[in-house]
Amino acid sequence: MKKSTQKKQEKVGKINTDVRVILEKVDNGNRLKTKDWEIAKEHFKARCVYCGSTDNLVKDHAIPMNAQHLGRDRPGNVVPACRKCNYAKKDRNYIDFCSEKPENRNPAKYGRKAEQAITEFMREQGYKGLSRNKATLEEIKTIIDKARDVAGKERDKAATEIKKRIAK
Repeated sequence: MKKSTQKKQEKVGKINTDVRVILEKVDNGNRLKTKDWEIAKEHFKARCVYCGSTDNLVKDHAIPMNAQHLGRDRPGNVVPACRKCNYAKKDRNYIDFCSEKPENRNPAKYGRKAEQAITEFMREQGYKGLSRNKATLEEIKTIIDKARDVAGKERDKAATEIKKRIAK
């Protein structure tokens, strides 16, 4: 892997970590619990919501917990996915992923049906994204960017202070 690609991935990872910390605070530290995961698996009959596989199920954030989508680790946003589909979906929103050509996935369980099933599950679980209004979503992203900037400056100041003390 090229150094520039690796640095970019590290930067994106750092941004997404910061976003996750902020979103956890928005939710007052209330994260998905084991019982919520069990409910999701039961709802989807212990099958991957995207392809119907029962192999190697993992938690998938239908709306990713990243700087672009601002999904949350809450009931309704976490669905079972096999590792293959979870990897293929990567950091995309479930709606975008479900609208793509199914390729090697079971068309009966994939695409529009999967999108509808996830949307209905979110509704049943009372999951609400931060905003369905793009303008408000952009405002939230701006607030997060400002918080990250301040935190970055504070980290730099802390590092400088630590270096001074070590040098003594």
